[in-house]
Amino acid sequence: MESSCQSSFLNCGKTYKVLIPNQLSLNSVPLKIASVKVDVQNIKNPRVLINYSQNCNVVVNGYNILISVTFELVRKSIQTGEEERLEKWTFKVSEGIPTVVEELVTIEPLVLNYCDSLNNSFEDAFIYTIQIIDLKSNNASYTLDSQQISAIACSGSSN
Repeated sequence: MESSCQSSFLNCGKTYKVLIPNQLSLNSVPLKIASVKVDVQNIKNPRVLINYSQNCNVVVNGYNILISVTFELVRKSIQTGEEERLEKWTFKVSEGIPTVVEELVTIEPLVLNYCDSLNNSFEDAFIYTIQIIDLKSNNASYTLDSQQISAIACSGSSN
């Protein structure tokens, strides 16, 4: 099934500087790192494309290096406050052969995309949030740089 956009608009969102701990479990409070607001009240068959990008700055030093970061996209209704978890992504760096590594800094680009196809029953505005829900590290640290989030919303019709 293909869909085409009849009208569209772009919203740029906000990113947040957060102190990223060495560990974060699924039981911890998620770290909100970016959000964008989208109003689909007057859009027929809304389609929302979320785009989040960042540079992952990883500093490694030692033996058995590991960094694993799980991101989650959440849609929250402004009208009702109801949240829905839409997608999860995991970024992982580890060494294949256990060796001692001198301090090394690497910058990895990361881009996350998600297309949310809503139906006409969604007469609401939403906040889409990217958050870190799980983080594991060993002899490595992780920071975010050059974050951006945007949403393209359009009226779609199914063919």
